[in-house]
Amino acid sequence: MHKIEHEVDIDWVIGQLKGQYLERLAQLKTANKKEKALLHCIVIGYESSLQLLNQKDWLQEYPFEP
Repeated sequence: MHKIEHEVDIDWVIGQLKGQYLERLAQLKTANKKEKALLHCIVIGYESSLQLLNQKDWLQEYPFEP
């Protein structure tokens, strides 16, 4: 069995998550009812990931209110 190790640039990951989170929040403003249900789930996923990466303060600046 091979052990594979990878280095991850956590700041890059956080930046990508923040960008996707903000993009989906913007999409919610113009989404139809069917799209909103899916976008809610996606945003909650990004929000959970960012919370696990200790980004709670940042999330407070961009709250998700379903």
